[in-house]
Amino acid sequence: MKLGYSNIFLDRLFSVDQNNKSFAENLLSQGFSVYEIIILAPIAESLQGLEEGTGIPWIETIDDDFIESHILKSSSGSRYGVYGKIKEFTTINGKTVIIKNDFVYSDKGFSSLRHAKLLYDMLYYSEDLNRHPYLIYFLDRPLVKSCENCFRVSRSFSISNKPAEKITTLQELLKSNSSVLQKINKVLSNSLKKINILEKSDNLNLVNNIQQIIEDAVFSSLKMLRSLNLSSVRAFLNTTSLTEDDIGILVENYVCNETYDIVFPYLKAIYKDNDLELMDSIISMEHIDIYQLGLPFVNNEINDRIYDAINCFKKFEETKIPSEKLSILMKTIHLLVSKTVKIHEEFQRNKNYNENIFQDASNFLKDNLGGDYLIPLLLLVVVRAKLNYLETDFIYMTHFSFLNIRKGEELYAISSLEAVLHHILHQKDKLKAISNYNLILWDSVKSGDINILDSVFKKENPNFISVFFGDFTCTSKISSVLKDIYYYKDINGDSVIMLGIKTKQFSSVSFFLNHSQFSIEILLNDHDIEGSTLLMVAIKFEFKEAINMLLQKLKECSEDEFTNYLAQKDKLGRTVCHYLFHEPYLIMELGIYLSWKSRDKYGQTPLFILSTMYDHPDYKTMFLNAIKIVQLIENNTLNVDDHVDDNGNSLFHTINDSDCLLALLNCKGNINKKNNHGCTPLIYHAKSGKSELVKILVNDKRIDMTAKDKNGFTALHFSAQGNLDVMNLLTEVINIEERTSYTGLTALHIAAQEKSLDCINYLIRNKSANINALDYKGDRPVDLATDQEVIDLLDEYALFMNSSGRNKRMVRAVRAMIENDSTVKFVIKSGFVNSNSKNLITVIRTVEDFKLLYKFFIHEYSESWIPSFHINFLHPCMIPSKPSKSILQAFLNCSNAFLQALLQHSTFSTHELLWEFFTTPEQACIIIERTQKKNMDKDKEIPKKLISIEDVNDADFFFKYAKNNIGNMKHAYYRLYRNLYFLEFSYLGKFEQY
Repeated sequence: MKLGYSNIFLDRLFSVDQNNKSFAENLLSQGFSVYEIIILAPIAESLQGLEEGTGIPWIETIDDDFIESHILKSSSGSRYGVYGKIKEFTTINGKTVIIKNDFVYSDKGFSSLRHAKLLYDMLYYSEDLNRHPYLIYFLDRPLVKSCENCFRVSRSFSISNKPAEKITTLQELLKSNSSVLQKINKVLSNSLKKINILEKSDNLNLVNNIQQIIEDAVFSSLKMLRSLNLSSVRAFLNTTSLTEDDIGILVENYVCNETYDIVFPYLKAIYKDNDLELMDSIISMEHIDIYQLGLPFVNNEINDRIYDAINCFKKFEETKIPSEKLSILMKTIHLLVSKTVKIHEEFQRNKNYNENIFQDASNFLKDNLGGDYLIPLLLLVVVRAKLNYLETDFIYMTHFSFLNIRKGEELYAISSLEAVLHHILHQKDKLKAISNYNLILWDSVKSGDINILDSVFKKENPNFISVFFGDFTCTSKISSVLKDIYYYKDINGDSVIMLGIKTKQFSSVSFFLNHSQFSIEILLNDHDIEGSTLLMVAIKFEFKEAINMLLQKLKECSEDEFTNYLAQKDKLGRTVCHYLFHEPYLIMELGIYLSWKSRDKYGQTPLFILSTMYDHPDYKTMFLNAIKIVQLIENNTLNVDDHVDDNGNSLFHTINDSDCLLALLNCKGNINKKNNHGCTPLIYHAKSGKSELVKILVNDKRIDMTAKDKNGFTALHFSAQGNLDVMNLLTEVINIEERTSYTGLTALHIAAQEKSLDCINYLIRNKSANINALDYKGDRPVDLATDQEVIDLLDEYALFMNSSGRNKRMVRAVRAMIENDSTVKFVIKSGFVNSNSKNLITVIRTVEDFKLLYKFFIHEYSESWIPSFHINFLHPCMIPSKPSKSILQAFLNCSNAFLQALLQHSTFSTHELLWEFFTTPEQACIIIERTQKKNMDKDKEIPKKLISIEDVNDADFFFKYAKNNIGNMKHAYYRLYRNLYFLEFSYLGKFEQY
């Protein structure tokens, strides 16, 4: 019968050739024994596809050398290693591999160094009944050829090309030449010593001297680096876009970074008074507003740019490198003045700016807004950022950059910041007056003081245009002062109405909304820095009076304007509809005007957000009302699939109420839709332990009970983590022995891992779960347990496994384990359990203990048949860092078979020696002495038991008859073994593909 494997390697190893011999048999004929070899078999998936370049199938590239390079001599080195240690092996063709932890590393004799992961092991029994089994460890990839060199059928082994390494620091450039960095550090150390001995009386000369010392350090370091002509540096110059100038910048950055902690404190001390004066001026004008800067126009986008630029500019004081400070300044300016389509359209309508200013940066200004925008906006950014030591940072940025040749844009950025600092210092009094005026306005809004608000509107407020633009030609004009107040923003970006709503000052809100200068355009265009409209904020702050007043004002709009206003999105992409859970009564009042399919930046619709508001007191009513509104809008055809977020979760996943789920099940939608983690709604709710929802889903015929997530877990596997109620429901519809796709875990494995005693008891007692089920690594549930109570419970169930009742005394070796010294030990339990009591005894025995027991019985009953005890396997720790679980299980099976044979024997089962083995600690000396005494007494009885010569014929007839029967039994056993071998052969070809 011709057999074949799906694994090419195993097929070549065990399939017979034209001489009716396999590679393995030929190997044994060369003098190797099964005991002397360990087979490392790459899994089938790693051997599929075509070899890159030649296009030759893998099946044609696996030669004898390939196979021999994956067969280890188990006899190389010591007999077996210490558990967990590294060990070196020799292959049968003389190559060397090193096994450490779960990995095999190729070494001497291999054409290239590679590594592979040890996945699991198994014993393979050949067709020869008398031959011992082969030990096979499976690898995730071969050792001889790289996975990258062939085209994979499966994605799990595909390896993407790594992008070319990008060098950003000198340390990365010189990572293979650490001694060079040490030499540069020595240069820097000498430079810092020079700084420490400088004369400190003349600040100007001190700055110049420090600058000169650092400059000398940069050029000295660069000169030394170039003189070494390092191969690694040349390689980067040849293979990347890195240039000599770039290397110079890396050196300068390194020097500045390493000397910063010494240099910058000196500069701070020198410019201390300047920094204090600048900060005092900034604090005095912190309440000035963008609408007071005399810009040609201002819209919400420019307001947003201000806050993005502030966050960017705050990093200015954090970096230690001048070029990085300049980059942050450049990015800040870019955020402020780079055009977008929206700004460009308004820009063309407001050509009241001087197009000729800053001609030195003409290329920059062609694609960006002009100086009329940059200086005022940058001033506001500097004031709002409130950076300490800004003057010192500016000096450090401009005076300690030696190799970077600055371009027009960079010079423009520096001169712009310099101009802003100049105006902050020299226009302090006028700017302070504007700031104080604004502060009075904001305080009166927050306090609800109508008298102050009224007085503000009755007098002309100061504006900034005459203060700031005195040096420039600017023809822009401010609109009416009173109307501008509605557009003023406080330091947090809130208008007067917005501030009134956020502080819940109804008097302030009412004053502004009912003032003669108010117009509906103000309401429609007012946003805070988060992009929230006035109505959004009123809803979020649950300010009903303001909500009702705003809705009353919005009645002045056309229907399109009203609908568009409700559809406006904040920076999270959310509309008014997304925030209705704050004020659920608005669902019925505004619902028909809202866009229920509108998605925020996370892909969540308003209906989706309502489904996640689990702690809301009106959760059910709120969600059911929303469904009614959506069905009313969509002609009773709500489609659940229209409300799926970016994580793939649908309303079926997120709903948390039985009635709401029943309502959704009556709508259109895929009830088995998986989210991005592969979870169906059933898996999702089982994972969350929501038994009521699971019960509803289980009773729906559309549900796919066998669906698995991306890790191959079913809903039952998640319930095994500790939710007994959910497990009760799922075990009625899902096979309890269902395995996870990639690890082969059953529900019992998971319950043991998660220390869930209730689930363990339920699975074994109520559902007869297999406690000896093996996962794909060969582990039983008890092997995965870490809690002693769980281990004891599983051992107890193993003791009474397959017994007719618990009132009968049972004995079993329930578990084998490996100690740190590689000793194999067996946990033997004995006893009984009934309804009234439990009497269990546990002893630990070794292989030597079993052999001693066998030896004692042989001595005492030399004329009797004694069950054999032969453990004909390699030691489990032949690979110390990953002991063989299949061999350990074989040890356990052999020991159990030996014990059960003794227990079923009429004489041996009651022998004191056997029960002492089960119940008492080892007393070898006493047992040996007692056995010897019995043997002496036995020898005296031998003559009496000798049969007469006449009885020999009867015995001869009996033995001939018994021999014939044994021969027939042996023949039947051999036929059974052959059939089992064919089954194992087929199973191995499938199982190893894991």
